[in-house]
Amino acid sequence: MQLRLGVATAAPGRFLPTAVNPTALAQFATGAVAPGLLLQGSGFSAFVPILLMIGIFFLLVILPARKRQKKLERLLENLAPGDRVVTNGGLLGTVVGLREGHVTLRIAPDGVKLEFARTAVVGMAEKG
Repeated sequence: MQLRLGVATAAPGRFLPTAVNPTALAQFATGAVAPGLLLQGSGFSAFVPILLMIGIFFLLVILPARKRQKKLERLLENLAPGDRVVTNGGLLGTVVGLREGHVTLRIAPDGVKLEFARTAVVGMAEKG
């Protein structure tokens, strides 16, 4: 068995990933320890980085998306006539009517009334 740059080779062309213990390496070099003791770690340690990546992905992507979704649902439930809103198409309007699944907006300055699906509303417009 040879040791090259932290990778033990059992046979030519066959590599075994390892975590090398420096003490065991010194003992192996002097012939005081069997080759199998040079390798450390378990199968579980290979999954730790993957589990960390999944956890970080969850914290950075999934939780903020859930929070935004809940905020939007609360906004759509609490719509009332007179609210100034923005649609997903970028139109600004004032809510003048609400029906099941639909909202009627008055678009300034002409006072044109347009009907949208309630889900087209993506936020409240700034006052001004």
